Amino acid sequence: MHDDSAETIEDQRAQVVELLSAIMPQEAGRDVLNWRIDARAAQRALLQRATFTQDPSEAEWAGNLAQQYVADCTGFLLS
Repeated sequence: MHDDSAETIEDQRAQVVELLSAIMPQEAGRDVLNWRIDARAAQRALLQRATFTQDPSEAEWAGNLAQQYVADCTGFLLS
């Protein structure tokens, strides 16, 4: 889903990936990549639930949780 903040979100994502790359042990690359793939799939599932469910309370829950997960990740960024 794209909106006006897509560029900002993409920039934040790139910064989080760069931070992960800087702090992860060299031998953990494959594990970290798997965690990123799993996290992205989970976030996509939450956003789909928030967008397409017929239950307003479920949509609110999924949307709030998705936003919280993004805030958790971007909270590590300095800018």
